[in-house]
Amino acid sequence: MKKAILRAPVLTQSGYGVHARQVARWLLGRDGLELSVNAMPWGDTPWHIDSAALGGLVGALMERTRPPESHRGQGSVSFQLQLPHEWDPNLADVNVGMTAGVETDRCHPDWVAACNRMTAVVVPSRHVEACLRASGVLTVPVHVVPETWSAECAAPDGTLPAFPSFETEVNVLLFGQLTGTNPYNDRKNTFFSIRWLCELFADDPRVGIVLKTNACRNTLIDRDIVLNALRGVLSQVRQQGKGPKLHLLHGDMSDAEVAALYRHPQVCCLAAPTRGEGFGLPILEAAVSGLPVVATAWSGHTDFLGDLYSPVQYQLEPVHQTRVDGRIFVPGARWAGPNEQDFKRRVKELVADPARARARAADLREVVRRSHSPDAISAAYEAALGGYLT
Repeated sequence: MKKAILRAPVLTQSGYGVHARQVARWLLGRDGLELSVNAMPWGDTPWHIDSAALGGLVGALMERTRPPESHRGQGSVSFQLQLPHEWDPNLADVNVGMTAGVETDRCHPDWVAACNRMTAVVVPSRHVEACLRASGVLTVPVHVVPETWSAECAAPDGTLPAFPSFETEVNVLLFGQLTGTNPYNDRKNTFFSIRWLCELFADDPRVGIVLKTNACRNTLIDRDIVLNALRGVLSQVRQQGKGPKLHLLHGDMSDAEVAALYRHPQVCCLAAPTRGEGFGLPILEAAVSGLPVVATAWSGHTDFLGDLYSPVQYQLEPVHQTRVDGRIFVPGARWAGPNEQDFKRRVKELVADPARARARAADLREVVRRSHSPDAISAAYEAALGGYLT
């Protein structure tokens, strides 16, 4: 029986954790494969500990988890979903590195060297591949295999849990973890998103902002950190109490609850003026749910959005100096600076005519439900990597 090792943050509640579990589902679905799991952390993010969670997948991964030292030499193929400098090229006979890289136009040359020590490399978007190729000479195969969406995003109407109503009639959704300490180094650009929306709808009481976010974990302490950060932003952009109401969603949400949020009748669009995405899973899941998307026209999410979204103009600009650490964000690296006026114009258009926006989003929904379905992505993994397991 063929042996495989999955070394990845498979039990963490993180973007890399979601990605890792998609790889795990593909591997678990293959006949004649003995899978061992090396469950890694991902920063300070929390872990899944309920074996019944995610339809029993958490338990299946726990059952296959072994101490790291027990893996070496025990498997013929390893799949390592981490940052490139964390890969172990000697873990198995064949070693496949998997990464979302960094959300800029270049990475550390050592990452390219790390790629070249592996048998092959898998990335989730053409943006990540371009970032690697701009940073050195790759001598190993690089496969682009996107991520997929949760089944709940395509669930039939009427099958998702009811989501509470919002006080405001029309709401713009912001979705994503706070990724920086100030407006200039936050990759998701959440702080400026709030500022721009508050300025745009200062005199329109019909419009609100729905923000699903956290700083790291989903604890009460984390919620206080988020609230303090939001109060600082709002105190600067709201004058005399004017401005759109902000609805904060913090804490664990099931896949079904997230899908219900994307389909909420009072949510008109997902706004994502991001500075860069390795892939952009919330953007994909919003699109699969039929929610109109306003997003920066640069980086990983443009692979699947095509021309069926509202693209925000941008210019590439240096990554803020407070993010440059010489390891992940390197000197000279650039990311997108979305154009404020273009963002405001596009959001205003969607809020003014939600029905028209929904019609266009319906076309995108049908495209990505086919192209990025769980079956389609499993087939892509099989085409790219299945030969190593035969």
